[in-house]
Amino acid sequence: MDSNECDNQIVDNSKSCSKNMNNEKTNVYEPKPSPETSAQIEETFLAATGALKNIIGVLIGALIKYLPEIEKSLSNRFKFKQEILNQWNNLEKELKTQNRYFPKSKLIDLFEKYVKDVEYTLPKGSPLYRARKIEEIDPSCGSQNIIKMAEEKFNSDEYQKYLLNEMNIWDYIENITPNELERDYMPKFPLEEPNFWGFNKKDSGAPPQRETIHGRINPAGISYLYTAIDVDTAIAEIQPTIEQTISIAEIKTLKELNILNFDFSDILENPNLDEKSLQELEILKMFFDTVSGLFSKPILGNADNYYTTQYISEYIKHMGFDGIKYKSSLRKDGSNIVIFDTSENNGNYEILSSSLHRVTNVEITSKKILPK
Repeated sequence: MDSNECDNQIVDNSKSCSKNMNNEKTNVYEPKPSPETSAQIEETFLAATGALKNIIGVLIGALIKYLPEIEKSLSNRFKFKQEILNQWNNLEKELKTQNRYFPKSKLIDLFEKYVKDVEYTLPKGSPLYRARKIEEIDPSCGSQNIIKMAEEKFNSDEYQKYLLNEMNIWDYIENITPNELERDYMPKFPLEEPNFWGFNKKDSGAPPQRETIHGRINPAGISYLYTAIDVDTAIAEIQPTIEQTISIAEIKTLKELNILNFDFSDILENPNLDEKSLQELEILKMFFDTVSGLFSKPILGNADNYYTTQYISEYIKHMGFDGIKYKSSLRKDGSNIVIFDTSENNGNYEILSSSLHRVTNVEITSKKILPK
């Protein structure tokens, strides 16, 4: 057989294979529903559609039947919230202008009624954070000598002549490597207190009574420990500016603390709530959500605006609580915890360390609401 015959045979075989494959594709079995099966499917679909219409009809009927009760419930919620707001404003006015220490407020009566339902146990070993601004180089800053040495190096002619990009002293310190820090700085200026790179242990805690000014929770002269549950919230609460240096103290609780928690979502596991009806839980939630918003709202200017939160805090402390937990007004999803007793002999907490932070950005987002 010559080469042409071989080629022709290969082509014929290829055509034959292709034809067979096409025949195989054509002969694939594709079952078709019988008329009886199609009828069953249609019957099932119609039955399901009819059942769905009946369900929708029942729901609409129930909504129409109970709509007056729903409207009444919503109206009662609004009235209850307005009553709380009115009582808050009345208490604030009375504390400012009439009766500083023994007000006759219905809001306090509501606290007495509900306060035990929102007890929250802060576990032993819970991490907390306290932020303080550092103005220039504070003598109580543990790493002050290291910062001074870094400044000298940064400002030296030898370094500045090679400085091509714009940089400040804090950028320079940030770029110091761990090896360079251990080799050039730590032998000359070891920390007086290990692990305290920001403020020392004493100045990382609650301020001394003689230096205590009016705060959201404390009157002047009464020192409480203000903390946050995370670093970012702690920094946000002191409202820093960009490029400001912050000392962050890390704190650990040494025992369980009985906290009044204004964040109702945190205390749903409280056993006191097990026997509450849904309506009672709704009232509790509305009361503490409303008070929480009032408690944590930003207060600017006159310290007189703290009278209400201070009075309520003192009342909570009088009831035997170790502190208060409330939502941050400066960081979404952030929370603050204030501990009343800051004396060392009570042993509520321990200050573990402090670190230096540099604020690189203060982010604000907004939405235009008017004009439309």
